Amino acid sequence: MAIKVKQEIKIFSTLLIFFYSPFLFAQKYSSYDYARLYSLKRCLDINYVALDSTFYKKIPDITSSLVLQSLSPEQMDIIDKKIFELAKDFYKTPPFGSYDNENANQICFFCWELYESKQMKKYLKKIINK
Repeated sequence: MAIKVKQEIKIFSTLLIFFYSPFLFAQKYSSYDYARLYSLKRCLDINYVALDSTFYKKIPDITSSLVLQSLSPEQMDIIDKKIFELAKDFYKTPPFGSYDNENANQICFFCWELYESKQMKKYLKKIINK
């Protein structure tokens, strides 16, 4: 009888660990990670809205609601200003190479490049650590 109870406990604990392990080991994002995500989103927002002012009225992007859980409105405002300063003309920047479409752009690439830049990473770390 004791052996059967021990086996049931082992089976139960194994199943418990199996079902709860995704929650135990789920990736946790830091405020810095959310600041980077927010900076990328704002870069894309600024440039796509510059091309079409109705862009987000048609299909809103609510990524900022995730970010609000980790960043203060003040931090977001500081990031907004910096991103606007650095990325406001990406939609005007001609793409690398030549394309048949004169309206072609590389907004996503330029925003990703800014997102990955050492300058932006340092700036965001400074904001988060204040």
